[in-house]
Amino acid sequence: MLAVTLILALALADEKEAAEALSKFNAAFKSKEVDARVAAVGELAKTQHEKVYTKLGSLLLTDVREVRIAAAKGLGGAEDHRKKVASYFLNGFLANAGDLTVEAAIIEAMDALEAGLGRRALEAYFKSPDVATAKTAIETAGELKKKEYVGSLIELDKYLEQKAKEYLSAGPKAKGFVGKGLPGDQGTTVDSEAPKRQKALSPVIDKVLGALSGQKFSTPQEWDDWWRKNASTFKIP
Repeated sequence: MLAVTLILALALADEKEAAEALSKFNAAFKSKEVDARVAAVGELAKTQHEKVYTKLGSLLLTDVREVRIAAAKGLGGAEDHRKKVASYFLNGFLANAGDLTVEAAIIEAMDALEAGLGRRALEAYFKSPDVATAKTAIETAGELKKKEYVGSLIELDKYLEQKAKEYLSAGPKAKGFVGKGLPGDQGTTVDSEAPKRQKALSPVIDKVLGALSGQKFSTPQEWDDWWRKNASTFKIP
């Protein structure tokens, strides 16, 4: 009974602390000065509570770039409710497609929340069926300027080429046979959109890889050959 009472008392204390933090934040956030609003977000993020995370998650979707970046950094320090916080990040990534600086901040904050989480999310978006989302993810990797994404982008380039070839070589007329393999084939259905996806995304990959590496190649094989020879000693220029 004593333990239950103690838990309830702690919960009420946490609720009170969160309410006070949000009240102070709401007052400070009325400022027209961007720096003041950014400072208010940073101060709010010091309070670890689900209601605070919810507020920070909403700020990823609104206001100026600096505020959204501050909200991302604040969520990166969340100590609990991490699954819900991760969902705020994913929603924020989709909403900020027009601002690569914010996208990069979101991915870095996800990595702060859990090592490797941001990279896993970004690489998943690389293969999004939505070309615009995939393009944003690729360009975000360029914005992050990290060596690990060079290999990831080369693998993506190879993957896109492979999927396009699978479609173009499938079926009796070598044009996908309505998106499936040969008649009677129970194998994996090929992607009828793969050639279009490759055509749209491969130039973006080449551009980002060029910016990251200072190299210029035009095929996945050329990029792969170069990376195999240089990966161990390569540094972002």
